[in-house]
Amino acid sequence: MDTIARSCICCALIFCTLFRKYSGEKWLRLCVGAALASWFGVVLWMTVLGRIPDVGYEAHWIPLHTYWAVFFGADQEMLRSCFLNVILFYPAGLLLAGLIPESWSFRKGLLCTISVFALFSLAIELSQYFRELGNCEIDDVLHNTLGAGWALLPSVLMWTAPQERTDNNIGDNAYEKDHACLRNASRSD
Repeated sequence: MDTIARSCICCALIFCTLFRKYSGEKWLRLCVGAALASWFGVVLWMTVLGRIPDVGYEAHWIPLHTYWAVFFGADQEMLRSCFLNVILFYPAGLLLAGLIPESWSFRKGLLCTISVFALFSLAIELSQYFRELGNCEIDDVLHNTLGAGWALLPSVLMWTAPQERTDNNIGDNAYEKDHACLRNASRSD
């Protein structure tokens, strides 16, 4: 699971870097969409389709149950599981950020991201519950949604960072423009 999470993050960061450089290119949006669809498939396989029913399945529908359990003496490995749930959905949030229309506000993009991944995570947990596949926890939904929502922050910073300006009023072009104006002014005299 750790390797998959690291791989997903690396792939998402590569796509974001490419998207920053080639934003607006149709082929890149298709690649990002394909990567996001692949991510959905892999996560669905890992959490529902690739599992067999378990005799010891449990359901915890109390929010933040994991933290209370660890606080009162449960295995600290549960915290690692929470962290991995955040990390697992982080790349998908980055990829979805690459597909959100530029005309949308940050708030609208965040709401869309949270809605999509909260519903997807809830569907996974309900499938695990009804098919008796391992633990079914509301904490997983919260952590997954948190990971996807956090992914928007660096992507917003990356896409709203100042672009290299090609305006003729700055840099070396300003020097040339000033001298061109002076040459034109001297010719008219």
